[in-house]
Amino acid sequence: MAIHNTLRGIVLLFALMVAPALAAAEQSISWTEYLRFTDAQVHAAGEEGRYLVGVWTMTGLAEFSDGEVAVITATGTLDYDRGLGRYGGWVEYRFEDGSTKLARLEGEVTERLPDGGNLQEGTFTYVAGTGRFDGIEGSGTFSGRQYRPADDGGDSLVRVEGTYSVP
Repeated sequence: MAIHNTLRGIVLLFALMVAPALAAAEQSISWTEYLRFTDAQVHAAGEEGRYLVGVWTMTGLAEFSDGEVAVITATGTLDYDRGLGRYGGWVEYRFEDGSTKLARLEGEVTERLPDGGNLQEGTFTYVAGTGRFDGIEGSGTFSGRQYRPADDGGDSLVRVEGTYSVP
């Protein structure tokens, strides 16, 4: 009888430990973002404005692989040398049902293009969520192209892939 109770206790303990992990199964996700600068304050330094430092805000839409759409607001800082360099900030996704996801992003402009645009890539990490994304955890990568210079709207297309889980 004591062995039976011990085994029952072990099974119960195992179930209590494993059930939350199963409920928070990691999911793969991908989407495309369409963004445009709504504000940018950039200051140049050095010979012929070689170095740029600034604060920016972009807004747009994210179209997810399942067809869902979210409104995006992204804001951050940049530090460039001759148009190449690193940027970072925050991006919020607001969904039709009121749920949100907030991610920290780190990116880099890897190539300047003759038309004034650029190529870029980076990573993101989810830091918070509300509604159906409350307690979100996850991360991923992105790559994209800015089709016009920032002072002409900076229209951008970004492809994003990652994983996430919610409790």
